[in-house]
Amino acid sequence: MNSDPTESLPSPTPPKHPRLHAFLRHPASLLVWFTLASVLIEEQYPVSHFPMYSGFGDTTWYIYFKTADGDPVQAKRVFKNTVARCKKRYGSLRRDYQKEHDKTRSQLVAADHTIIGGQLIAELKRKAPDKVKRKRRHDAVFNGDVTLVRVDILYRDGEFTTHSRDIATR
Repeated sequence: MNSDPTESLPSPTPPKHPRLHAFLRHPASLLVWFTLASVLIEEQYPVSHFPMYSGFGDTTWYIYFKTADGDPVQAKRVFKNTVARCKKRYGSLRRDYQKEHDKTRSQLVAADHTIIGGQLIAELKRKAPDKVKRKRRHDAVFNGDVTLVRVDILYRDGEFTTHSRDIATR
């Protein structure tokens, strides 16, 4: 007599809904469960209910740098910082300056912005890597004056207008 242990075991019953069973065992089903749980507890993550992009303001601004000859400086290549990071750093320096001089943003005058902009330019030049400072094509930046330019953008009546002004030269 052959005694095969598998002969005595009953065969498994196939699931009634094989596709549903396969989906529930798939790792992607966790996303569905997470979404359903979020809906039940009224949490909207990852679709946030914060009005981050609910509307855009009518004004904004950006900065850039130029040499004494008026040529734009490629901040990423020369200072190893994007202009977005430079703008954030300008904001940090401005906040520090405001605290130090006990002023609000609206109390700052052009002379204050010149000081803050000069600090930013000096910091960027100082922190630039030495190998970048030695490159001949960057002589105008590191051996000459660099100007910080602010460009204000206004959207009104379906049209954009821009106004640029020099903030600081160093």
